[in-house]
Amino acid sequence: MDINAWYTVWLVESNRICNKASLAQIPVMFGFTSQKFGVGVAAPISYFFVHINSPISNFKASDSSLTDLAYSRSILPLMLIFSVVPIWKLCHA
Repeated sequence: MDINAWYTVWLVESNRICNKASLAQIPVMFGFTSQKFGVGVAAPISYFFVHINSPISNFKASDSSLTDLAYSRSILPLMLIFSVVPIWKLCHA
């Protein structure tokens, strides 16, 4: 299973306004955990922290944005450039 999809979700979740000052704000911790113990261990732990530490009242942003859009828009191009393309080149060289 490709970790890029999971890591992208963790990056977006870490950028949500409601996840500030919670463990969900540290996606690197879940990335290391998933490499050491597998995604089957890291994903439930990360989503536990997201759902426990973010009550619905935290989703009420004054400007109706839940994330920093510049950061969110940069995730996909950076994942493609620095993760997907190098791995694809290694496998198809």
